[in-house]
Amino acid sequence: MTAGGGLGLVVGTVVSLSVLLVAAAEDFALVDYLGVAAVFGIPLLAAGWLGANLGRDFRRGRVR
Repeated sequence: MTAGGGLGLVVGTVVSLSVLLVAAAEDFALVDYLGVAAVFGIPLLAAGWLGANLGRDFRRGRVR
């Protein structure tokens, strides 16, 4: 795992957990498991994608 990928994973996890802290129990009542999967999955996928792209750009010297 590159440094950018690790950072992306950490950011995605923090964002997911912060959303859970703000959300109330009623927010997940309609879409129980789907809502939880979306809250965790979408930020983690986005952060992983961003981290992979940043890691690639760092390796290629595009980001200073």
